[in-house]
Amino acid sequence: MPRRALTDRLVLSLTSLGKRQHEHFDGFCPGLLLRVSSCGRKTWDFVFRCPGTGKRARMRIGHYPAVTLAAAREKALEAQRVMSEGRDPRIVEIIPTVKTMKGLIEDRLDMELRGKKR
Repeated sequence: MPRRALTDRLVLSLTSLGKRQHEHFDGFCPGLLLRVSSCGRKTWDFVFRCPGTGKRARMRIGHYPAVTLAAAREKALEAQRVMSEGRDPRIVEIIPTVKTMKGLIEDRLDMELRGKKR
């Protein structure tokens, strides 16, 4: 059965079809799926093969309606781009920031004085 591209109207009306949970794949963006639980909760996931191990993996994108269809597609396409570079999209790179001594002191004062404003 061919996969249909999800639309905002379709996402709003989807149910779990009486099952414990049901997964609806997006025909427009490969790997993007919407999981609908029996209680009606809708969760966006991205399913892929891990570049390092080749095993099937799943990355949580967020819950609908906080994460819209357009935002979920954008995040899934970003994950695909990261995978094309040979990296695992679940691993977030932390970019170190350089602060001056003045910046460190200001951060510490903000932390100390938070909630003590009179």
